[in-house]
Amino acid sequence: RAAAFAEPAQLGTFAPLREVLRHLEEEQFILFVSWCLAALWPTGPYPILIVTGEAGSGKSTLVRLAQRLTDPIGGDLLQPPATDRDLIAAARHNRVLAFDNISSMKPDLADSLCRLATGSEIGGRSLYTNHDTATFAASRPVILNGIPDLASRGDLADRSIVIRLDSLQTRVSEREWRAQVDQILP
Repeated sequence: RAAAFAEPAQLGTFAPLREVLRHLEEEQFILFVSWCLAALWPTGPYPILIVTGEAGSGKSTLVRLAQRLTDPIGGDLLQPPATDRDLIAAARHNRVLAFDNISSMKPDLADSLCRLATGSEIGGRSLYTNHDTATFAASRPVILNGIPDLASRGDLADRSIVIRLDSLQTRVSEREWRAQVDQILP
């Protein structure tokens, strides 16, 4: 499913994006833009973006924006994969893997996400066999969001850009916010 972004309507600056993300501190904004630029590289390795914060801090909304800015294929946020097979299936059909509402991170999943971000093989025993293996090798940009500290494992933390969001002081409707984003994207 190859796709490409439309040509920009005009050369621009990050100022309109900064206005839409005015609730982010300057350092958080720089980290967000840095991850987005890295995710646009044609090949990896890619940093993993981890967005954490309290309920209602705008985590899922920020992740949707990151995905929209970096993935011409589109799609929406995914549930966390239960197995490597689920992760491989998601990677085969998405350019950017954005996993929503992660409550905890199993060590095996953290390791597999690291392998996916860097391009190492993921795999195991082939289905319905005892001796054959099936592997998948690719590198994909990955985004995780959740309330707890998801970067507590060393390898995952070393490969991640972490943005911790505070509670939103002012809120706008989802419709209004999407209209602002739609206006700045071209």
